[in-house]
Amino acid sequence: MWLTQILDRNRRWRGEETALVDGRGAVTWAELDERVHTRAGALLALGLGPGDRVLLLAPERVEVFEAYFALARIGAVAVPLDPLGPTEEAATVARHTNASAVVADLSAATWAHDLGVPLVLDLAGPWGGTPELPPYQGTWPLVRPDDPLAVMHTSATTGRARGVVWDHRSLMQVCLAWSAAAGPAEGATLVNCAPLFHSSVAMSFAYMAAGARIVLPRAAAPQPTLEAVARHRATHLWLDPESLRHLADAARAGDHDTGSLREIVYGGAPLPWEVYRAAARVFGCAFRQAYGAAEAGGHFAMLAPHEHPSADTAPEVPPVLGAGRPLPGVDVRVRRPDGSEAATGENGEICVRSDSLMRGYWGEPRATAEAMRDGWLHTGDLGRTDETGHLTLGGRQIDVITSSGRDIHPAEIERVLLSHDAVADTAVVGRRDSAHGEVPIAYVVPVTAAARPTPDELSRLLSAELAGHQPAPLITFLDSLPRNRSGKVLKTLLRTMAEEH
Repeated sequence: MWLTQILDRNRRWRGEETALVDGRGAVTWAELDERVHTRAGALLALGLGPGDRVLLLAPERVEVFEAYFALARIGAVAVPLDPLGPTEEAATVARHTNASAVVADLSAATWAHDLGVPLVLDLAGPWGGTPELPPYQGTWPLVRPDDPLAVMHTSATTGRARGVVWDHRSLMQVCLAWSAAAGPAEGATLVNCAPLFHSSVAMSFAYMAAGARIVLPRAAAPQPTLEAVARHRATHLWLDPESLRHLADAARAGDHDTGSLREIVYGGAPLPWEVYRAAARVFGCAFRQAYGAAEAGGHFAMLAPHEHPSADTAPEVPPVLGAGRPLPGVDVRVRRPDGSEAATGENGEICVRSDSLMRGYWGEPRATAEAMRDGWLHTGDLGRTDETGHLTLGGRQIDVITSSGRDIHPAEIERVLLSHDAVADTAVVGRRDSAHGEVPIAYVVPVTAAARPTPDELSRLLSAELAGHQPAPLITFLDSLPRNRSGKVLKTLLRTMAEEH
């Protein structure tokens, strides 16, 4: 289907150009097509076919893309998981999806044999332990646009992860919408710092569809990323805001050639003003934000480079970097709790309608019905729009704290705390309270331990910036916030910490 059409097209048009690079080598589009052809034929010979679920447990390397393409070619369903995640979680997903096989880096994930999956294949070796098969000569299975392509699991920042079912049409819509709005230039090279088991992998496919070369750093860390940018003269970079923070610090402290960068694309979490300003000054390139959700097929809104404020200004009140405008083919509405459409500038739940929406949560019809109503995805994100359709986020609906009958939005408190020069990171959660129902707890990471602000200092700042009826949060300092590999704060863990303290 469409994913393999990307491969067919680029093999014909740019066969000898490099398609993928990782820390071990590179493959051209012609080589990638040949390897995918062999892999797909081997999968069919092993008895796999349309609709079979196949777990992917591997680090960021070329073979993961090969697996995505090969599974798509035979109509099988990829179920990517974090190879560094708990074994119990992988076993649970294997049972829940009734997986037929697992493709894993067996040199690292030796426990893949313990998942109870019938067929265990080594990502780097001849799949299934069989000798390399001759090129497949048969007819490929018929794969339709609405056939399932992948089960992408949510980040589980607020609870249990759910399996989001993408079909082939969903990925096509996301990639075409991004290309129409961002217009990746001919000859682009994207350094992908995002995990390949996450819905953010859609960004790499969008750039591959435009013929871009994808580079995977040898490790998910600032130094290897900067080395990859310099070595491959990368034009684009894709990462989360927390990674951007550390990357800018490393680039400022060392001598790195990043002059080839034209755009830094970021997403997965809001980008604090100070992180953006520091990164913009260090790299001197354009910035583009992607906002989305796994349930929406990935990204569905974009803040274009010209919509970012100048990093050279020093505003008295740091601006909020909005989520931008919907991509082509995407409708976004902000709705009140009763389902009616919110007025311009009024906060409500962000709802999305497009051909990129998920088919549902795997094996969870009730949860699917709650999220998908009348053709609209209810994201659980809060936000508002202005007269031009520009979207500004206001946090997660589940994160709203109700104290003495009033709603407190953690994102507002976090924004003010981050405006303090001595605050590097922060997250606000609610803790149960017998008198008020809930009270806010602010976890704060100082820039340095020596220059740590006092709780009274931060409380005065909040009192000056926020409505007086909001109770001041209890300030607790941490060395770092717990985050998943996609850079999102694990507020479930912070809530547990808040209850225990």
